[in-house]
Amino acid sequence: FIHWGKECLHRFNGMFAIAIWDSQEQKLFAARDRFGVKPFYYSEAKNHLYFSSEIKALKNVIFDIPHNLKVWANYFSYGSYGMPNETFYEEIYQLPAGHCMEFSEGNLK
Repeated sequence: FIHWGKECLHRFNGMFAIAIWDSQEQKLFAARDRFGVKPFYYSEAKNHLYFSSEIKALKNVIFDIPHNLKVWANYFSYGSYGMPNETFYEEIYQLPAGHCMEFSEGNLK
């Protein structure tokens, strides 16, 4: 990452979910492998970005999270929730497979 920046992802092979703090740019860079084998969940709450490989860790920080009824309905109707960035909770999202994100000064892109 120090040498290639975001382009380092083209050189990675295998399964991964990473988060790297770029101290020069003062931003967080996160990415997930192409097939989404390794999970990466995140939430913007209380003016902070929280992330984890498990939803239960985020639920310990963000209390009283409402259920995402649209996802639950799809799961019970079709056996899959089929939404690449949503989870069963409204304020908890997952980074889709093969995607990356940056968080800097309260802005997520």
